[in-house]
Amino acid sequence: MSSNVGAREFLPGKVVVVKPGLALWKRALIGLVALVALAAATIAILHAANVDMPFWRARKVDADSASPTPTATNKDDVSVTTTSTTTTTATPTPTATPVQPPENGVLFGAHIWGDGIDWAPKSPEEWNGLAGRQGAGFGAFVYVDTDTGLKDPSSVLAYADKVKAVNGFLMLTVEPMVGGLDMMTDAVINKTVDILAEINLKKYVPILLRFAHEMNGAWYLWGQKPVKYRETWIRFAKAVRARAPATSLVFSPNTPVGYPWSGGTAAIKGSADYKAMDTNGDGVVDDKDDPFGPYFPGEEWVDWISLSVFHFGTYPWGTNTYPNGDDVSKFLFNKWSIVALAKQYKKPFGVFECGAVYYPLGKTPDTTWSAAARRLGSVDLTAVQVNAAIKREWFRQLVGNDARALSNVKLVMWFEVAKTEEGGQVRDFTMLRDPEVARQFRLDFANYALVGAPGNGTAAGNATAAAAGKR
Repeated sequence: MSSNVGAREFLPGKVVVVKPGLALWKRALIGLVALVALAAATIAILHAANVDMPFWRARKVDADSASPTPTATNKDDVSVTTTSTTTTTATPTPTATPVQPPENGVLFGAHIWGDGIDWAPKSPEEWNGLAGRQGAGFGAFVYVDTDTGLKDPSSVLAYADKVKAVNGFLMLTVEPMVGGLDMMTDAVINKTVDILAEINLKKYVPILLRFAHEMNGAWYLWGQKPVKYRETWIRFAKAVRARAPATSLVFSPNTPVGYPWSGGTAAIKGSADYKAMDTNGDGVVDDKDDPFGPYFPGEEWVDWISLSVFHFGTYPWGTNTYPNGDDVSKFLFNKWSIVALAKQYKKPFGVFECGAVYYPLGKTPDTTWSAAARRLGSVDLTAVQVNAAIKREWFRQLVGNDARALSNVKLVMWFEVAKTEEGGQVRDFTMLRDPEVARQFRLDFANYALVGAPGNGTAAGNATAAAAGKR
């Protein structure tokens, strides 16, 4: 179309010819008004959002004093008008913190991993399902290895992953089984702590660490070597303190009942270790000597104090016997009381390894049948019920309300294992292997102040853990 021909605007019912100059002026004016309106709206929006501008400062509001506009409601109108503020916070860095004793109740978990086991739950998840509750933590026995620190590190890290999946802690019993304390060089200690640090700092799993447990016994290579033991412990503890912040060190001797034993690795009379064990200075190491003090490395290097408390029956082992009513007390309260030691150093006390054995191939005398019958209130018993009665009585003596009030026990780890010892003797410590024994224990769990891990456990387990704080 030629530029000297007027443009046409089409209006209803008529045609108007408009001169080109007038159309351009109108369009420019309309565009300018639109830009001004857009700018004004933008400025208003920015000011409402509390954004600073050079010509109009934002209204500063103290975050602590800011509050939503009160909600307006009308009893005749179900609609609600609200104005809220939104606070953005940085995502916290994941971390693991050391295991602390509960204010009320007992942390309850199980040992499920180790060598030479015939049966144990395959995972913490399986244990939780069988127990009908959430375990607080799960334990593994691992050997020291000169090349890798701990034998088969990939398995240890896998244990940590499985424990993390149920929000528990990992309890490691670290055993220098091949070379005793002599294999604990600085290099081996550092390799071991590398693994602990990875579990704490990368997997965010706390660890309870028993190093060379039952050191006052005469059956391990590290047994009854108090001088070397204290020195090794302190070197190990310094490395742990420096690099594995969520690893707690657990001093875990054996019961004083039977101390100092004989044979095996018992200290040789006249040696420096023997002299250290002769705490009363009479030249003889016997039950009059302190079974704990010579091995204790000092309160600075210990976080928990514990004991192994097992019921094996009468010696020679192999006969199913029902525990006497004060058997656990004999372990905990005597002239050399582990409970008194924990109080002396203001450390939490736990039974970090415990269980009562049933010998499936052993004899069960009439006295055991009678005691089990009284426990269950029934005369017509089966072997399975005797099995349950022996273990339930031992557990009651450990975590029953009266026992707990005396010992102030804060953690119990049951040895949930069945195994065959040298010579073919079968020992069954398990609560959960037999369905009927497990059923009876699930009823018992609800009666005790047992504390499990928080989070994703079964409903029954979480309910029990929540109720523990009320007992």
